[in-house]
Amino acid sequence: MHRSIRSSFQFVLTLLAALSVSSAASGQNNARFESGDSVIPSVVYAGMPFNVSITYTNTGTTTWSASTGYCLGSQNLRDNTRWGTARITHPGGTTVKDAKVTFTALLTAPETTGDFPFQWQPLKTGVGGGWFGQVTELRTIKVENPPRLVQAPLVVGYQGWFHTPNDGYFRGYKHWFEDGRFVNNTITYQPRNCVVDMWPDTTEYIQNNLQNTGYKLGNGQSAFAFSNADRSIVSKHFEWMKNYGIGGAIVGRFASQLRDPEFKRFRNTVLSHALAAAETHGVKVSVEYDLTGQDADATWLNTVFEDWQNRVNAGDTTKPEWLRQDNRPVVRIYGLGFDSDKRPYTPQQATNFLNKFTGQYSAYIIGGIPSFWRTGGPADDDAHPYEEWKDVYSKMDMLAPWTVGRYDSLNSTNHLMSAEEWAETVVKGDLAEVVNLRNLTGKKIGYLPYVFPGFSWSNLKRERDPRPLYNQSPRFGGRFFWTQIYENLSLGNRTLGISMFDEVDEGTAIFKVSNSEGTSPRDIQNDPARPLKDYFVHYSQGDVPFATPAEATDGPVYPTDWYLQLAREASKYLHGTNTEPLSRVRPINP
Repeated sequence: MHRSIRSSFQFVLTLLAALSVSSAASGQNNARFESGDSVIPSVVYAGMPFNVSITYTNTGTTTWSASTGYCLGSQNLRDNTRWGTARITHPGGTTVKDAKVTFTALLTAPETTGDFPFQWQPLKTGVGGGWFGQVTELRTIKVENPPRLVQAPLVVGYQGWFHTPNDGYFRGYKHWFEDGRFVNNTITYQPRNCVVDMWPDTTEYIQNNLQNTGYKLGNGQSAFAFSNADRSIVSKHFEWMKNYGIGGAIVGRFASQLRDPEFKRFRNTVLSHALAAAETHGVKVSVEYDLTGQDADATWLNTVFEDWQNRVNAGDTTKPEWLRQDNRPVVRIYGLGFDSDKRPYTPQQATNFLNKFTGQYSAYIIGGIPSFWRTGGPADDDAHPYEEWKDVYSKMDMLAPWTVGRYDSLNSTNHLMSAEEWAETVVKGDLAEVVNLRNLTGKKIGYLPYVFPGFSWSNLKRERDPRPLYNQSPRFGGRFFWTQIYENLSLGNRTLGISMFDEVDEGTAIFKVSNSEGTSPRDIQNDPARPLKDYFVHYSQGDVPFATPAEATDGPVYPTDWYLQLAREASKYLHGTNTEPLSRVRPINP
């Protein structure tokens, strides 16, 4: 019995010694949470990234570093991954006794809405590790759905700027050809120097409403062009939008044209056609005011607002077909915040302008802003410094950075970011800053990412050798387009914009265009300063980057509506009607 007592006593001593060692170890690692130095949002958007910074003081005797396993671990419940990870790593360097360190992370909100606990605690992983120090204050973060264009989750930009000599506006073939001339003051027009890199598929238009350009297609048929002054043309475009799941079109209105009576008359005609087509086909319409090309005279902003007043007073914005959000008519304003002589507005001028959209003339403002709006400054010459423009951006309801030509295909040799890199390094940060603005202002500011199918402007730029500007951003049969869609949806975006529906000038169109050399114009070059012929991007070259038609071996022949088909697939995900898991693999094949 005495032996049993001695054994039990020895066990207790061993246990106490172990506890003493554990306590000593715990005493060596200790930490105090610094609430006042930490930044934790109270509201985030479901499925989207957001920034946090959590500050601790090292009150123990050890030195912390990432290499020795020091980090923060999630609590409530311990090791949960509701915020996308269970660990926030040490930021680097060392944290000695009595020093402060701020752990920063780009976390991801849960997909579901509701109120969720947010709590973390210091942790040492590996040998001799364990939890230690104070747990952060229990914060409750509200997860809410991000703003989305409910009536039109998928929207397109619609230029609607094409002319033909027979349309009554005396602009000749504007946006099709340059340097044409009227002959003997009649409508006999001599088109020359094509300025588009894609040619439209005109087989579904009313042929009597088209203009024969006098040129031939590769198959020997006549090459026809259209004018947006014709109501049937615009109606056909909106019919395609409806059939392929595109919910809305943002129709361009250039500030520089609003003081020209004839240009303005044409723009009013196109908008009128668009509203009629939207009513017929069940598609929503808004307008974009493009501020490009103005001088520092802020009265141009007054001209734009006066045009908006005219739209409101005419009853356009109260029509059922006008796109609305939060019970306000939507308008997109492009050009504020750019560090460019073409858009030379100051933050104060921009603020005064945006403040006018109130009361009777209130609007849900989508801001067409620079690609690098957050980083700004001289290193990124497309944007002014962010801190100078932060309050201006906060006055907008949805931010839509312009991204055409900013990134490229993963396999490109253009020395740009890939679409994947852009999403990881730029879009994630954009979304996190939108959440930050949400918390700073209390206003639900949304984000509208734009995607584009490809880019080419060799004919528009009229360089002596067009080849370097031809097919600059290859389409890769829609894989480049779909990669952007996938990346943006994966980051929680539930509204997408497409640049553009009909922009054949810069080769970004998604509407029906030529899909072979046989249906593209031939022998159209007559510019002595540019001895090489004009080049046209057609869909059969989707898999062949950086090749001219004469050099390329055509890949698969994609149908003329191929990019409309891909847009429809994106629309299915945005509307929640596609139950298949989202994949970076192109969901359809020709």
